[in-house]
Amino acid sequence: MTTDLATRDESALSPEVFGRQITWAHEKARLLKTIVDSQKLSVKVGPSEHLRLEAWQTIGKGYGYSASTEVQELLRDDGGNIIGVQARASIIDMATGIIVGGADSYCFAAEEGKGQQTIAQLAGMAQTRAEARAFKQMLSWVVVLAGYDATPAEEMVGALARERTARGSRGANGDGGSEPSNFCPLHRVDWFKRGQMKAWGHPVEGETNAKTGKNVWCMKADILAKTTPSKSLQDDQEGGSEPPWVVDVVPTPQKASFANLGELMDRINKTYHLTTNQVLDILELGHMGQLNEKFPDKAVAWERIVASQQGKG
Repeated sequence: MTTDLATRDESALSPEVFGRQITWAHEKARLLKTIVDSQKLSVKVGPSEHLRLEAWQTIGKGYGYSASTEVQELLRDDGGNIIGVQARASIIDMATGIIVGGADSYCFAAEEGKGQQTIAQLAGMAQTRAEARAFKQMLSWVVVLAGYDATPAEEMVGALARERTARGSRGANGDGGSEPSNFCPLHRVDWFKRGQMKAWGHPVEGETNAKTGKNVWCMKADILAKTTPSKSLQDDQEGGSEPPWVVDVVPTPQKASFANLGELMDRINKTYHLTTNQVLDILELGHMGQLNEKFPDKAVAWERIVASQQGKG
């Protein structure tokens, strides 16, 4: 497999060829929707649906693409402890072995639900996010034809948190009842109960028991025991304010906000495609572990990055 980026003929397509490709794309989008709906490979957020990585891999196969991922860097704090992982995904043309696209992404231990995960688990999620983002850059136009939002489910952290809050207020059946939501706040997927299952739960993506090799499960009762607010907290929430464990990490047009270092680095990478070393140079840091100390408000770091890039323009 060559590591050189492919160069493609940029000559304009004739209307006939373009029309034929669009027709094919509609047919592939229809097949994709059939697979996604039958296998439940999407996450619904408000009125839109966002594809999981498996769905992006499926449509990638339809265009002759596969993906390769690798860990780029283990990010450490002042004490040398690993606080996060940077990963890169490459999209490969299966017919030629040439790399035709790619993207980077991150996963940090400070993210919600990641504090107890191993380095391998953090690396796995960073690679998952990078691969979904890389496929998005290549095939988002086909996904839109299928009726899905072009943003991968793995990137919908803030919106999914808001959706969880809305589901909780409506009840599990959406009828405004008092039954708790069946949406897992830690892994942002639905709990389910079927077959011979005695309780609500879901398998944790990418996690297996080291001894048995079986899936690790997240059980609804365990999570609710940790996140259900006390009576005093419920009283404080009267008037429609959000529960204290909900953090909105989606930047607003007025002022960017970031729940953690991972959100900041993903935004920087997605917007400006800067490497970790470039970010450190701009922020005048020796290593990533200093960022939390120097920039407790991640929005300040973001504004400095934006100013540096605007200055180049």
